[in-house]
Amino acid sequence: MCIYDAHIAATASKKTAEQPHHGVRQVRIKNQLIKMEPINLKQYGLQELSFQENESINGGAKLPKWLKGLGLGAVLKDAFDHWEDIKKGFKEGWEIDKPHK
Repeated sequence: MCIYDAHIAATASKKTAEQPHHGVRQVRIKNQLIKMEPINLKQYGLQELSFQENESINGGAKLPKWLKGLGLGAVLKDAFDHWEDIKKGFKEGWEIDKPHK
């Protein structure tokens, strides 16, 4: 697996932008041409992340949409059931620095 090292191609000619050589990706970000060349990880003494490491970095396992919806529904139901307490706590927090009358 290759990762890509970004180099701003400020001096890139039109020919380079239109016909990149093999192995180089070119993308535009904010109207600047970015040249991305492949890097060999082994050249730097690095190795590819394992599946578990990659999953951990990307936020853990993917949850099904129905499970996310169920969790969001439970949070909303709890907020609805305890709305008066939430309102009271928010009001007390908002007025904490204000002098009492």
